[in-house]
Amino acid sequence: MGYRRMTIDDLISIHRRWRDSQTISDISRLEGFDRKTVREYVRKFEEAGMSLEGDAQERSELTMLLSSFLPSNERAQAIQDGFRRYQDEIISLITDDKEPVKPKTAYKIITRKYEVPGSYESFKVFVRKMNIAGQGKPSVPRIELPPGKEIQVDYCGVGYHIDPQSGKNRKVNGFIGKLSCSRQPFVEFTYTQKQESFVYSNVHMVEFFNGVTEYITIDNLKSGVLKPDVYDPKLNRAYAEFAEYYGTFINTCMVGHSKGKAKVERLVQQVRELYRELKAVHPSYTLKELNREALTWCREEYGRAKHGTTGRAPMIAFEEEEKARLKPLPAVRFEVPRWKQVKVHPDQFFTFDGKRYAMPKNYCGWKLRCRESGAVLREYITTSRRVKWLPGDFPESQEAMMRGSYPQYLIARARSFGPGTVQLIESILRPHAFIKARAARGVLALLEDYRDLPFLQEVCVEACKKGMFVPKQIKYFLESEKKQRHFEFVIPRSPVGEAMIRDVREYIN
Repeated sequence: MGYRRMTIDDLISIHRRWRDSQTISDISRLEGFDRKTVREYVRKFEEAGMSLEGDAQERSELTMLLSSFLPSNERAQAIQDGFRRYQDEIISLITDDKEPVKPKTAYKIITRKYEVPGSYESFKVFVRKMNIAGQGKPSVPRIELPPGKEIQVDYCGVGYHIDPQSGKNRKVNGFIGKLSCSRQPFVEFTYTQKQESFVYSNVHMVEFFNGVTEYITIDNLKSGVLKPDVYDPKLNRAYAEFAEYYGTFINTCMVGHSKGKAKVERLVQQVRELYRELKAVHPSYTLKELNREALTWCREEYGRAKHGTTGRAPMIAFEEEEKARLKPLPAVRFEVPRWKQVKVHPDQFFTFDGKRYAMPKNYCGWKLRCRESGAVLREYITTSRRVKWLPGDFPESQEAMMRGSYPQYLIARARSFGPGTVQLIESILRPHAFIKARAARGVLALLEDYRDLPFLQEVCVEACKKGMFVPKQIKYFLESEKKQRHFEFVIPRSPVGEAMIRDVREYIN
């Protein structure tokens, strides 16, 4: 027989039949309860001083009295008792002020530390009873892309860790990269978000995937973008060299628009939970050891689990479909450079990283941009407005970059406008096609609105001569020309008027 829950209405009905002097067998048959159950409640009625001859009690008083006879209706559960033994620790993990974790992460920590038996479903029942469940955040939309197209990159604060070298409790950041098609992630924990650390994490990411996508989408953190702009963002020099070396483009999101990289944003909470789980399970691990565990999580746990959107395991989708579509990596690893601005003192020396270097006498008082990579230090002369690049800065790869698939696609689009537009787009791409591709794309998008102007090609050639390579400048130039051409109108003339007109050359001599 199945377990039947006793309610207050059932108990009132049993009490009423008992007062009517019905037998226990009749009450059991009519109410559907076992005779032992009915007999037990009759015993409780008698022990409470209830009698068959007494006056009937008020409904409210009777309900209150009979409610005390009802059982709690909770069966003893050994699994719940196992979780209850670590109740204080579970509450502290979920409600911690600095590094709280989600209930699912708390379940993983407790089961791994103490080998507590029980499923996650049982743990959810326990957490709901304790009323300590966390609240989720609304999701953001996703845009599906073909394999090999995009990696989305983001940083997030994950917690704190004691640095073994300094002994200080330092803040830890999580660098996250996620392939947009297969959803395969890469995670690395770092102490800083500085330029050198950011570029190193990008190098580790492309080596983890053993390839690079057509472009990398990032937000506007200073380690990657010096000055945000919709069409012409100013990239950090070291990050621009990274993109050039690996043959990829840097796609920056709009400022304050996190939905531009929604797939990696969804992973931020999971990476934060991952770090806190690993730290709780392995409190003595160094950051390097935690990173090793994080890569195992990327491959085995997250990578082998079925993804809710794609319906496939990310690692399987990556190996079967996306891995072959990535651009291959160069044979030699990229050496991350360090850039620093210095000043040549009157003694003809400047200091870089604690070491002194000499310059010719005519450079005293000049500011230099120094680039260190490996054992090589280069100096670039800086004026008040721009950097004068010395020979050898950008290697002989300008033509190779111009022959790339994306620059050629932009030039092909420009041909649909005319030769002047082709000249303008080539001039924009010529200095560095990987960095200037977004500006060229913005100019082409702008020219679509002015395609029907009869003087469009003249304006493009003139803008090229004047060095106008920013969409805002070209738009202002086009609007100005439209106003000027508007006043150059021709007065209509009748046939009689045409007959009265003479060429000015008839009056010469």
